[in-house]
Amino acid sequence: MKSHKRMLLGAVIAFATVLVLPFLLPLDHFIPEIERAASEQLKAPVKVDSLRLFFLPIPHLTVEGIAVGKTPFLEVEKVIITPRVTSLFSSQKVISEIRLQGVVIGQALIAKASAWATKSGGGGPATVRVERVEVRNAFVNLTDFKLRNIDIDLELTPESGLARAQVHADHNHLNATLVPRDKDFAVEITARDWKLPAGPPLLMSRLTASGTLKPLQGITFATIEGRLYDGTASGKLNIGWANEWTIAGNLDIRSVEIQPVVALFTKDTTISGRLTANPVVDMSAPSAAQLADAVDVESDFKVEKGILYNIDLSNAPKALLNKDALKGGQTRFDNFTGHLSVDPAGYYLSKVEITSGVLTADAEISISSKQELSGQIDVAIKGTSALVSTPLALSGTVQNPSLYPSKTALAGAAAGTALLGPGLGTTVGMKAARMTQKFFGGRPKKKKTEPAKVEATQQARDQAAADEKKQPAAAHTGR
Repeated sequence: MKSHKRMLLGAVIAFATVLVLPFLLPLDHFIPEIERAASEQLKAPVKVDSLRLFFLPIPHLTVEGIAVGKTPFLEVEKVIITPRVTSLFSSQKVISEIRLQGVVIGQALIAKASAWATKSGGGGPATVRVERVEVRNAFVNLTDFKLRNIDIDLELTPESGLARAQVHADHNHLNATLVPRDKDFAVEITARDWKLPAGPPLLMSRLTASGTLKPLQGITFATIEGRLYDGTASGKLNIGWANEWTIAGNLDIRSVEIQPVVALFTKDTTISGRLTANPVVDMSAPSAAQLADAVDVESDFKVEKGILYNIDLSNAPKALLNKDALKGGQTRFDNFTGHLSVDPAGYYLSKVEITSGVLTADAEISISSKQELSGQIDVAIKGTSALVSTPLALSGTVQNPSLYPSKTALAGAAAGTALLGPGLGTTVGMKAARMTQKFFGGRPKKKKTEPAKVEATQQARDQAAADEKKQPAAAHTGR
């Protein structure tokens, strides 16, 4: 009995020692060397809070509190490194798994990523080989892009290059797969009931995209197919970061219910109907954070069978006598067509035509980045005495638009009424005023200085090229 008790006591002591040993081993003195080596490799300061060795349930090393960068752009709550025990006595040590938990990725990491990408792979078997890397509960926290609940599984080659990567985000609403193709990577993305993490939070009922990732250049999606708001979207998209950040591509949008989309930009319902559009995107900026200030979108559009809220255009003729005749109410239309331009200053709708059974209108409308309205709408109502359109000046905000007869229209109507009397005189006066507007202007102009700068720059380049062509001839003449 005594021998059995001694054996049991010895086993308990041994087990307790194994449990307590990680807290007794002096591993903290390795931390400065680890920080130095990691800082040299990553070209950024690296800090580590603790380092511990555990033997149960299988031997593994735990590193906690990792921060990369003076102002951390990469933080890791915990890293668990599990070696393959049978390889510890071999020339090549094998780590079966590296698991990272609680990862936070900041804006500055984007600039570092391309430089690190050039160091991936290897020229042969390494002294230490990693078989698998897992990332759990990561958070991408960029200036205009936030993606949560990210899990990543990386399968590595014997040379520690990437064999396959799988990414799951937003509780599996977004999934992606990367597979090496020579020096590039084939990318496949699928999503269901997923909101875009950048720009307006559009809800994608379904999304599939396939493309190619070039780590030092960018990613090209050759095909994009999606369903959103009972409609469809398809197209191509290019995102580059070689010399500067660029986003370029085109989409074909069909039969999208526009009301919930507009609700993402303004709290009040302003328009409903089915949208068809073909937006073309062409943006460039020195950094990813500056892309938001370089928005450049052009698109023809058509909205069918919809309603304009807070404005009743059918009362346009009455507005000459009652300036509040257009306030409130709504305008039903069959078609609302035009061209949309978007830049950092706001939105500009040109060549707008609105038609319904008894109403036709054309317009030029500007919406500032603060949702302030300006522009003009010309409205004609069938079956009224008005033989010409009624020019209306647009002001106010998207939520609270103001639409009144323009000063020119009021002046012309008053002059015509005074000369020829009400009715015909009013109409003739308005027509004369309208002709004056067409000759001398009166529509809002698109305030966009960038094209002028580009044009001036191009002229300067053309002049410089011409001067260079002249120089050899001049030199030859001098001889």
